[in-house]
Amino acid sequence: MALIKRVWNMIIIISLGWRCSDGCLTHEKIALLQLRPSFNDINLWDWVKESSDCCQWVRIECDESTKAIKSLDLSYVTGNIDYIGIQMSILLYLNATLFQPFEKLQSLSLEGNGMKGFVHDGGLEKLSKLKKLEFLHLGGNQLNSSIFPSLNSLLSLKTLYLRWNEIDIIGVERQLTLPNLEFLDLSHNSLGNDIVTLLNGLASLKYLNLGYTQLSGSVHFKDVPSSLEELDISGNLIKEMVIPKDGESLCNLKVIWLEDVDADKIGLLQSLVSLPFLKTVHLTQNYFSEHMTTLKLHNMTNVEELMMDASVLDINFFRRLDGLHSLKVLYLNNSVINEPLTAQDLPNFKKLEVLDMSNIVGLDASFLHSVGEMNALKVFKLTRCGHNESRIALQGLCKLSHVQTLDLSNNNLVGNLPACMANLTSLQRLALSGNQFTGNITESPIASLTSIQELYLSGNDFQIPSSFGPLYNHSKLNTFIGDGNEIYGDVVPRSWVPKFQLNTLYLSCHGNVGAIPDFLFHQHDLQFVEISHIHFKGEFPYWLLDNNTGMTTLTLVNNSLSGHVYFSPSHSLMSFEELDISNNLLNGEIPMNFGSFFPNLKKLDMSSNQFEGNIPPSLGDISSLYSLDLSNNQLIGMIPKQLGKGCKNLVELILTNNKLHGQIFPVDFNSTMLWNLQLGGNSFTSLSDSLSRSGLGTLDISNNRLSGPIPKWMAKISSLKEIRMSNNNLEGSIPAELCQLDKLGTLDLSGNNISGTVPPCFHNDWLDELRLSNNKLQGTLRDAFYNISSTIVILDLSNNHLTGCIPHSISRLKLLAYLFLNDNNLEGKVPTQICKLDQLCLINLSHNNLSGRIPSCLRTTSSSEELQGMPYDENIFNSSNNVLGEDIHFTTKRMSYDFHGRVLYFMSGIDLSGNKFVGEIPLEFGNLSSVLVLNLSRNCLTGKIPPTLADLKQIESLDLSDNFLSGEIPPRLVELYSLSVFTVANNNLSGAIPWTAQFATFEESSYKGNPLLCGKPLLRSCDNTSGTPSTTMTKALVHDGEQDDDSFMDRDSFIASCIASFVVVISSLTIVLLINPYWRRWWFYHTEEWMTSCYYFVVDNLLWFPWKYFNVVMIFH
Repeated sequence: MALIKRVWNMIIIISLGWRCSDGCLTHEKIALLQLRPSFNDINLWDWVKESSDCCQWVRIECDESTKAIKSLDLSYVTGNIDYIGIQMSILLYLNATLFQPFEKLQSLSLEGNGMKGFVHDGGLEKLSKLKKLEFLHLGGNQLNSSIFPSLNSLLSLKTLYLRWNEIDIIGVERQLTLPNLEFLDLSHNSLGNDIVTLLNGLASLKYLNLGYTQLSGSVHFKDVPSSLEELDISGNLIKEMVIPKDGESLCNLKVIWLEDVDADKIGLLQSLVSLPFLKTVHLTQNYFSEHMTTLKLHNMTNVEELMMDASVLDINFFRRLDGLHSLKVLYLNNSVINEPLTAQDLPNFKKLEVLDMSNIVGLDASFLHSVGEMNALKVFKLTRCGHNESRIALQGLCKLSHVQTLDLSNNNLVGNLPACMANLTSLQRLALSGNQFTGNITESPIASLTSIQELYLSGNDFQIPSSFGPLYNHSKLNTFIGDGNEIYGDVVPRSWVPKFQLNTLYLSCHGNVGAIPDFLFHQHDLQFVEISHIHFKGEFPYWLLDNNTGMTTLTLVNNSLSGHVYFSPSHSLMSFEELDISNNLLNGEIPMNFGSFFPNLKKLDMSSNQFEGNIPPSLGDISSLYSLDLSNNQLIGMIPKQLGKGCKNLVELILTNNKLHGQIFPVDFNSTMLWNLQLGGNSFTSLSDSLSRSGLGTLDISNNRLSGPIPKWMAKISSLKEIRMSNNNLEGSIPAELCQLDKLGTLDLSGNNISGTVPPCFHNDWLDELRLSNNKLQGTLRDAFYNISSTIVILDLSNNHLTGCIPHSISRLKLLAYLFLNDNNLEGKVPTQICKLDQLCLINLSHNNLSGRIPSCLRTTSSSEELQGMPYDENIFNSSNNVLGEDIHFTTKRMSYDFHGRVLYFMSGIDLSGNKFVGEIPLEFGNLSSVLVLNLSRNCLTGKIPPTLADLKQIESLDLSDNFLSGEIPPRLVELYSLSVFTVANNNLSGAIPWTAQFATFEESSYKGNPLLCGKPLLRSCDNTSGTPSTTMTKALVHDGEQDDDSFMDRDSFIASCIASFVVVISSLTIVLLINPYWRRWWFYHTEEWMTSCYYFVVDNLLWFPWKYFNVVMIFH
């Protein structure tokens, strides 16, 4: 006995010698570390020596008792070329010997690694030592037929994937002999018909996939094992399956896939008659034309399932299916039928139990009326068929007495549910979402369907009582989805207790219920709960968590919850994962022991409440937490160091708009998974370089009290896509190191004290938003514009000290939509190259020293034009990739506004005010059909107001004040019905003011400073015949030689005074020169010298360049 004990102890010691202290086999861990260099380190990030238990590493599964590795998933670990063309490392040849230490390995996946083969002396035959290996996935590589001989050594294999390789069988003569293989996938290779002859040695094969393998014509299946039960030959050019009459080949075939068959389908389908045990036929993605009328399928009496979804069907084809007497399942979803299909067009499938007609094009509106004849139906789906008829008779559904699932979602059906639907006593799942059904469910047949288990009513106009009184007898009800309906408060007797126990409840509705629904007090099985936007009042329902210990998700967004939040200390909610109580009126401190209540929490959103106090350090104990949003509260103090140390899986941290202060993550920062960090609107004073160890993609620390230079270590965070540091006290120059962030898409440093020049290195292909406004930047734009990213969408350099001209290289910015260069010291002309930017929506060049004529080709558009004709999608405006997520400052209607989000998609404007532009307003400005704001004030523009401006039908603000414009106000401008702000003050306009439509709303200030304008709202009346200011009014404006601010001088008097002044000056000069000989000699000497200099300048310079001389002459002219 003692000897036996000693031997047993030795065995234990030896076994423990092969195992790490915590269970991982040492020799297998060493083998994994030797294997890792063959793959991409990013995908095997935790395969490190410091992590002792290799069973906990990603992509590894161990046996629970022996701790030996039984599953190894190395699919897509080489970072092969992805869809956006980023070149990563590619594994070309692998050494299979590296897998020999894993003696207990049962499953190995090497899918999608781009392998071309195996190294010499390291081929697949080396895996033959793995006697337990049953699953091998080699799909998605570049393997060829040379691997076939070595495959035969893997005798234990039961499942083999070789799809998506470069295998052909040219020169391959030896059959595959894998006696235990049951599943073989060879799809998407260039095999041809001969592949069938190599499969006879697979005696146990049950599933074979030869889809898209270039099979064509007549394919002989005599060598296919008789054990085969499922065959996929989709995507080939097969015209006929030749099946021996001996009855051995394919004699047990039950399922066949013929999807996307590009050949004559009559012969192919006819050959299916020879398969006596065939149960399921997949004909998805095919085209069944009118020529199918000769098809005869009378002998396919055993077929029970027919899948023809996503196909093009001729209505006569359905008549060829009348021989399928055993058919139980028919899928026609996502298909197109050439003529409207009625229920009479379908054969009388007396045994049909499942009919899916979702998203069909070509379904007759009367189909629902007659579908009741299929009284054996248990599942009927008719979704997204988009009937245009305002009302469709649903009474035909009432005959489906055996139906268990009825799905009529997204059909634009309207009105009340027919009362006869109460006859559907077997109904278990009812889906009516996305229609326009109305009525109170208290009075609807839903109240009578007591067998119902799942009820989907979202997106209708039902009235739902908050008590759920009509459903109290629905004892089997476990799922209720009622989003988007109207909920109202009602009261039921306290003695009423619902018989149902819900698992899932979604009530994101509209309405005001007063108090939280009483029926919730009786629920104990809830897992997923969302009760939002119904404004129920009261304290946080902590009892809901106590009563439902298995709850996973609780969402109570945008209600009227108030008071403090506290939880029962009796137990922790181990299964709870998501809590969202944002947009309420909750206050007080967040419980300090919050983390102990929800140890496995993944997402926490308590934003937009009135919480006070410090952030609980116990949140750092929730290692599973990946999203935390406490924004828009009144939290104080510093970020707990436990948060950055303990939350290793934290991906998103949003603490914006609180009263937090101090340094951001000063020490012990371990949240290396952190991607989205938003801390704007606080009082943080410094930023720790511990963040350089993170994988941040978004960093928002705007509106804080950060000072000093911009940290250069930020360039180490190579994953950064968005940096927002606006409205701080940062100073110094912009570090050139930031240009190394080649994935950077947004950089916002506006509202600081940054000096120096705009770095000429922001030329990565991802940058679409650059905001540097309200700083102290100097220099010119020439270098910056030449090198700046051509993908930029928003460029804001306003309110700086920039000088020089707008460079011609601005034409490179093809995607530029928002350009702000206002409030600088820019000069020169606006280059016509700016007209090549056909995506421009807002242009602000105001308050500079720009001169010359306004380019007539200048134009803007609006992003909304790109959305016209597209269905409304909230995600277009709320996408995380939306560059319009932050405010854009623009002046309109004499006020400065911050435009945000979706509003910007409809904004289009031009602001050229406060410059030195000359010439006339371009007539082409009338083509700016989408412009909402046009400001040309405080320039030196002359000429008349173009009548083409009346074509700006969308314009809301038009400012032409403080110029030298003359003539009348075009009468056509009264057609601008959207115009709410209009001013032409301080010009030289004349004539009568049009006083009608929108113009009747403008005040006197819009026209002041135009002495020749008359009519309302000015005090100067017009002569009824000439439309000019009356004589009495003109005289009244001048009194005793004094003028007020609005007085004026008669034009004739003005001209006469100018001529008189000219005569006086010339006469005085002549008299002086006649009287004083010294002045006379000085005058003629310098005049002659000036003329001589001009002559030689022209001869020496301009005559050699006729075109220059021509320009000079034109100038003098």
